[in-house]
Amino acid sequence: MEADRSFTQSFVGFSVKFASSATQKVPSSSSHNLHKNGTRFSEIDLKTGLHAAAATISLEKTVTICSLYLPPNSTDSKLSLAELIEQLPKPFLVLGDFNVHSPAWGDSCRDGRGRMLEEFIAENDFIILNSGEQTFFHSAYHSTSAIDLAVASPSIAAECSWAAHSDLCGSDHFPIVLTLTPHFKYNVNTSFYYKKKGD
Repeated sequence: MEADRSFTQSFVGFSVKFASSATQKVPSSSSHNLHKNGTRFSEIDLKTGLHAAAATISLEKTVTICSLYLPPNSTDSKLSLAELIEQLPKPFLVLGDFNVHSPAWGDSCRDGRGRMLEEFIAENDFIILNSGEQTFFHSAYHSTSAIDLAVASPSIAAECSWAAHSDLCGSDHFPIVLTLTPHFKYNVNTSFYYKKKGD
């Protein structure tokens, strides 16, 4: 098994930090964070096998932003997600391509991994920021689905607004615009809850 690998690259006006899991040989499908030069941020050295990168960003308040990629058909568990979340200072936002399906965030179907994530979100009182818009376009079938998520810790959720861009911009994922406005009142998705069997 290879040691954890990270990749740093510069763009005009920005810097980007790639982070891949211990078994990832190239950063092509790993998570990364892009920071505008001049923004005060501090990278978090995550101890995880997940494809994740995180940093604390100092805006009007300090917020932790974590980019997470869950590959299709991965067997990531609640435990691995919990171990990741424990490393994130609050308040935090977890964003990324989760490759899971559930009506809780706008998809037309629910798979096993989607149910697992529903449980994890509900058990930890996290807030789903998605509005229900579709986030992925499958060119072979000309169909859409919602597999990209934004999840927030409760204290910051009401200050966030989420929207999917209408233009794919050359990708198969619609760009997500997440706006953080302190004290901005936003109708977050608080109607979702998971009822365990037997309740």
